[in-house]
Amino acid sequence: MPLAKKSVVIKSNEQNKIFEWLSNKDENGWLSETPTWNFCKYLVNEHGVLTHFFEAAIEPLNEEMTAAIKS
Repeated sequence: MPLAKKSVVIKSNEQNKIFEWLSNKDENGWLSETPTWNFCKYLVNEHGVLTHFFEAAIEPLNEEMTAAIKS
């Protein structure tokens, strides 16, 4: 099995299981927003807890995002 491969992020029968978890607040604890594009960003801490979500338009070096990573 490849370490990385193209997968479906939007809600459908083919949606990748990780994106199902990331967009289901009953499973991840708080977020029900479905990814709108492949470049949406999710931060998961070392305990497997989803801590932040950033829309696709947010740059990876955005101040809010880097602050969230550092916290």
